[in-house]
Amino acid sequence: MPLPNIPSHWSIVRFGALFTNRSEKGFSHLLPYSVSQQHGVTPQQYTDEEIVRSSADKSNYKRIAAGDIVYNKMRMWQGAVGVAPSEGIVSPAYVVCAPRTELHQTYFYYLCLSPHYIAEFGKHSYGIVDDMNSLRFENFKTIYAIVPPLHEQRVIASYLDRELATIDALIAKTEALNGLLSEKRTALISHAVAKGLDANVALKGSGMEWLGEIPAHWDVKRLRYVVETGPKKSELRNTSSELEISFLPMPAIGEQGALDLSEVKHVADVYDGYTYFCENDVIVAKITPCFENGKGAIARQLLNGIGFGTTELFVLRPGPDTHSDFIYYLTVSSRFRSVGTISMQGAAGQQRVTNLFIKDYLLGFPPLNEQRAIADYLDRETAKIDRLMSKNDRLIDLLREKRTALISAAVTGKIAIPSVSSVPSVVK
Repeated sequence: MPLPNIPSHWSIVRFGALFTNRSEKGFSHLLPYSVSQQHGVTPQQYTDEEIVRSSADKSNYKRIAAGDIVYNKMRMWQGAVGVAPSEGIVSPAYVVCAPRTELHQTYFYYLCLSPHYIAEFGKHSYGIVDDMNSLRFENFKTIYAIVPPLHEQRVIASYLDRELATIDALIAKTEALNGLLSEKRTALISHAVAKGLDANVALKGSGMEWLGEIPAHWDVKRLRYVVETGPKKSELRNTSSELEISFLPMPAIGEQGALDLSEVKHVADVYDGYTYFCENDVIVAKITPCFENGKGAIARQLLNGIGFGTTELFVLRPGPDTHSDFIYYLTVSSRFRSVGTISMQGAAGQQRVTNLFIKDYLLGFPPLNEQRAIADYLDRETAKIDRLMSKNDRLIDLLREKRTALISAAVTGKIAIPSVSSVPSVVK
């Protein structure tokens, strides 16, 4: 891939002339670091489970020195690179690039994050499959680097530090606002399905401490008595095995009720080994962390009214006095998710909500017309919140695009930066 045009007094040098591969071992007493796309080079953070593994032999870990460029071999093409803040050690999965000469490491860090170099790192990464591709130092060192004079490296790095900090702060503020909106959305749903819409309605005890008080005219019922759980595939006995239907792997199921219905299969291809559902059934993810994150939806606009999906789904079919939308909102309420999470069983990382939890879950059950009213209200109010969150998501995307464009322009000399004296317009 050709290099971008750059100011005529800048140099083009292979990374191997600028950095050497540091591979010093035997420093297991030093603090271990990791490298990520989001945070660069930072001290390792352990969960309780990882603390035990962290005591494993680190004799193969490599020493890093302050100012080294460190990158993740398998994620360099995604921007998993950073500057070491101090001495420490990293796992063999990382490459440690020690400067051969005087240079400004932060400039080269930003250079590595520019779109041109992200593409180059991907091009020079090799492996059996794309997800296992690795950028080894012997390939990294052959790539040409854009090298301004040292004082310009410093100025460019300082400029990007300032400008990106402003952009990052705005991104963080917008993400935090979306977090608050998401909390408001959840609280709105949870209150409506637990207490209804009339703030002045008389309440009664539900008989369950965790369920609390419910409107006096509501019934207390187990979920199994208001929905059918796991409808039988025998319903399809008169359906052609060649009929095309919608297929939903877990990634096609959103956390706010959205479905990606683009995947189509024949009934014969999915009848065995997948979960069956049909139009207006409510689907709920059963496995961690999908359950906790709210993955689930009302199955609507299915091709030929039929769907199959991952085995990690519960299917709830509303009875004659039950509204699909009310049941869906119930399943994404905070109480349903928190009680379900407590009841999970299975090995760590593979825990699932049980069939018994689904069938025996106690809920306050309003009359059908009130279920409709609650669902209609939540449709309107959550749509308003979703529009605000979507608008914020677009702003975040634009800010990230601006961030990337700014890095690219700065490290290739395309913008005039204060304190860089009369950068020539001639390019090479």
